[in-house]
Amino acid sequence: MRLFFTGELVRHEPLDWQNKGLTYTRTGYGAKIPTQYKIFHAEKWRRVYCVIFSNIGSLYIMQGKEKIIINLEA
Repeated sequence: MRLFFTGELVRHEPLDWQNKGLTYTRTGYGAKIPTQYKIFHAEKWRRVYCVIFSNIGSLYIMQGKEKIIINLEA
């Protein structure tokens, strides 16, 4: 499933380690890297995650055990 979100459904909410300029992993790569954003989906604010290897990443949220791929549009 792919969802599209606009600005009013997205909020900037960095985690403490992101405010300090740190990365989640030493390399910056991984399968569930938390981003600084949350989106409103299914009556709940959900953290946006990134799966990133090499030089490309995909954004997604979790709904239960299901990954939902998203596109953030300004």
